[in-house]
Amino acid sequence: MFDKKLFEEPILAWAYGPVVESAYHHFKKFENGAITLNGEEKMVKLANREYNVFKNVMDEYGQFSAIKLMKMTHEEPPWKETFNKRPNSEITYNSLKRYFLTQIE
Repeated sequence: MFDKKLFEEPILAWAYGPVVESAYHHFKKFENGAITLNGEEKMVKLANREYNVFKNVMDEYGQFSAIKLMKMTHEEPPWKETFNKRPNSEITYNSLKRYFLTQIE
């Protein structure tokens, strides 16, 4: 939507869904429980328009369990096409952009 990445690292097509590996390793200790922040996390600064999109996404998808979110991502072309061709490889920025632009109303 804003044509800029939120992560410098690649987003990988892992078996349970898309993953930013450093975020996974940082938060994996929470397992299937709620995630709490300890102040060491690098926070992304968002402009008002970006924050509003982020909030809308959180309001819509924050209600779902990890299993539900995994199942949803497994139906989305960026993860599905990448994982089926080369599991654990990078989901390209262009494939993510192309797909999510179709999701904007």
